[in-house]
Amino acid sequence: MYHRHEYDPETGHDRLTTLSREEFPVLSEMVDELAEMFSQAT
Repeated sequence: MYHRHEYDPETGHDRLTTLSREEFPVLSEMVDELAEMFSQAT
């Protein structure tokens, strides 16, 4: 089983989400998500 940590900047809490192998993102999806996070921060 896989999991991901998602930080909520509004509350300051970390949320743990369990993922199946099929739900686990591929590297390109992770990079896209990071790019989106950084574009929102600037």
